[in-house]
This record gives sequence, structure tokens and C-alpha cells, in this order.
Amino acid sequence: MKKLYTYTSLLFVFITGFSSAQDCQSTVKMVLFNITNGGHFAGQTVELTNISSKKTYTEISNAKGEATFLLPCDQRFDVKISNYASKDEIKSPSRTNSTSTRKYSYEADMIQKRKDFAMDDAQKAMVDRTISKLPDTTFIKGSKGSSMRTPSYMDNYVSLDITIIGLESQPLVGEKIVFSGRKRNKSFKAKTNSAGHVRVFLPKGDIYTINFHYHKDYRIEEVEYSKGTATVRIEIMYMGTKEYLRRKKAEEERMEQEKLRAAQAIARGSQEYGDDKVLETVMSRNNWKNKLLISDVSSEMLEYAHKLANWYHTNRKADETTQFVLYNNWTKRANSKSGSAFHMSSPNYDSLVKLIDYVYANVGLENAKYDIEGLIVGNGIEKPYDDVILFVDKDAGLMDYAYFKKLKAPVHVVLCVDARKPNAQHLTIAWKTKGSVHTFSGDFTEIGELVEGDTFLIEGYEYMIMGGEFITMN
Repeated sequence: MKKLYTYTSLLFVFITGFSSAQDCQSTVKMVLFNITNGGHFAGQTVELTNISSKKTYTEISNAKGEATFLLPCDQRFDVKISNYASKDEIKSPSRTNSTSTRKYSYEADMIQKRKDFAMDDAQKAMVDRTISKLPDTTFIKGSKGSSMRTPSYMDNYVSLDITIIGLESQPLVGEKIVFSGRKRNKSFKAKTNSAGHVRVFLPKGDIYTINFHYHKDYRIEEVEYSKGTATVRIEIMYMGTKEYLRRKKAEEERMEQEKLRAAQAIARGSQEYGDDKVLETVMSRNNWKNKLLISDVSSEMLEYAHKLANWYHTNRKADETTQFVLYNNWTKRANSKSGSAFHMSSPNYDSLVKLIDYVYANVGLENAKYDIEGLIVGNGIEKPYDDVILFVDKDAGLMDYAYFKKLKAPVHVVLCVDARKPNAQHLTIAWKTKGSVHTFSGDFTEIGELVEGDTFLIEGYEYMIMGGEFITMN
């Protein structure tokens, strides 16, 4: 017996409106495609169950395979489709009048096939005993490391044929890849051939992460217990190790140039940035509450920090709960993995300006009481806050990027120094924290709805989510 996995799901998000009211409602459209005959699945029951409230919403798919739901905004739902065998989860758009469309493509007899091929407990136990005898790491030594020797008993394995292509749709040759099982901790290491191809036989009954040298957990594939043999074919787009290292080197060189320009500006006592109205415009457009305002105060950002202080001074009576975290993007705290950070809660204007100038001067900051990791990620701030607003130099990378993207609260990233290309790190922070991105021209509030493989266009620049991060495409 042999089967071929051919079901897929895709998500598209369209921004059509904005609202922050508590009674916000948005639309989710499910479209069911029948890949057996090329049509749609009509008359199927589709249930969405709110993971938090447990309330279930039910619709019947129409002749076009569509089931449309009006749902509370920004909620997660378990998906159940009457003729679909796999589990899934979706999230409703976070803004009223917004619509997301989820497309499912699968075979008409998917459920029956799943039942026919299901293993019983004794068969599962036999697979587990057999696989336990494998070494922890299997090195694939086939043709240039790209093809694994066929196991003697294939019923315990799924054949995974994977092709890795680069950003220009070219095959990635010699790319090292590791398949790691979460349940049994068995790994399989391989290298792509001249066609960017790898064939590996993965033991059934495990969830595998697909890993590259610089990008771990790039993709996840579940291999279920099933009778007979099965083949899964996957094509993955990845920038490749060589391209990653090229970009990394270019960014490091650019950052060194930024540091040099910043040092020269400090020596001259001049400030070359801050003429635009990004900060004032974004703050006037958004009514954030109980704010934690985090700002870089390195050379390019000094004027924006002062603008932030002026905005706070003007609006202080309406923002008595506002908190600040100031840091210098170039300075690491002594004996720490992250940069020095300074916290103030509802400060008076003069004290805030004095701290801004102190952090900008960058003298003795390595002896600061706090660092970014402990203060922000480690919940060193005791007073609660609702909205985190991060003010950054639009095209500059962050020394503490790894910590900012771990924030538990949604981060609203304000891109300062308007006439620059957005750094992909800032987009990743907003996406991973389910936050938003803000520029002079607009608010990109739906970025948190995007999924792996989606593209994102901002001010003429195109990005793609690849391996859990945004990368630039132009």
C-alpha cells in the first residue's frame, strides 16, 4: 500500500478597515478545494471553536466551497471540517471589517484513507521499539550526501523528498540540512545534491523540525503512524547559507559605518537627523494606553528621543501612567549579554530630558543598574503596561534584537528617520509579538496575521517571512 500526502492550506489577509473597539468583529472565509476532481466541497460542516471562550461557530460550505464567519477580532480558533482529517488552528483579524481567507486543498476520501491506514496501539509500539535501536544521529552518505539508503522495512518510515530553492528560484546546492525528531530525539543529517534535492526516510510517529545551520526550526513536519508506505514531497524556499553569510557581512560593515558616522557627529556636536514628523504623526494617529515607550538614544535617534519627551510634556496630564525605557544601541552593560537600559515611570519633563542626554553621551553606561534582557524580557518592570511602543532608527539593526523579539506583549514599532529602507529586524519584532509597524505614511496593524511564506510590502520595499524571520526581497 502506498499513499501520497497532497493536502495543503494557505492563508491570505486583506486589510479593509481599522477599529479598536471591544465589540470589534472581523470576517474569516474558509474555502474548501477538492483536489480529486478539481472542484469544491459543498455542503460540508465547518466549525470554529474559540480557544479561550470555547464558543463554537458553525457554517455550511456553499457551492463554491466557501464558509464565511463573522467572529470576534484577534481570537484563536480550533478548526473542524466534516470531511477533513487534519487538525488546524486559525486566528481572526485584529481589526474590524478586516477579512482573512483560509484555503484548504485535499482529497475527497481523506478521512477514509486516514482510517484505512491508521495503526493500532500494538503496531505503534512495534514501530517505537524498532526505531529506538537507531543511532541518535544518522548521517546520510548517499550520492553526495543527498539520498538515504532505503530501510529494510519501509512500513516504519515515510519517504520525504525535499527540494530546496533559493530566492531566485535556483536549486541550492550543497546546503546542509538536519531533520530532528521531537519525540524520540533522532536526527538525520544530509546535504542537497546538484538539483537542490534530498531524500530521507523518517520514522513514523514523530514531529520533525527541518533545520539549517543558521536557521533552526525552519519548518515543522508531522509524520503520523500509518500502515503501508507513504511519500511526502516538499519544496522549500530558503536564502541559503552562503547568501545569509553575505548579507550578515554586509550588515556588519554597514553598522560599523553607522557607528563611525555617529562618533563623528558626536565629535562635531552636530545632529543630522530628526527633521521629519514621523514621531509626532504616529503618536497623534494612535490612542495607546498605559504605554511603555522604549527608545534608542544613539546619535541618529537623539532628536527623536527629545521629540518624544516634548510629546510627553504636552500630553502628560492625559498619560500619567506612561513609562520609559531608554538605551544606547551601541553600548553593552558590563558582564551582561545585552545593552544597558534605564527605566523611568511618569517622570517630570526635566528629569526625562536629563536622562536622554546622559544616555546619549554614552559615558559610564556599562555600569547601568539594568540591562535590556532583565528589564524588558525578564519582567524587571513592576508596574503593568498595556502597549509597548518601540522607537527605532528605520534601517539600523538592533544590538539586542534577540531579546526584543521575545517580548510577551505586542510591540508597536515606530520607524524613525523616514527616508530610509526598513530593517527586516524591526518587522520581525512586530510580527513575532503580534504587534504593528508604523511609519509617517501609515499604520501596518495586520502584520501579526501573516504566516510563513507570506510577502509584505511597505513603502515600496518587499519582504518575505522565511524561517521565522523577515528577509528583504529587493
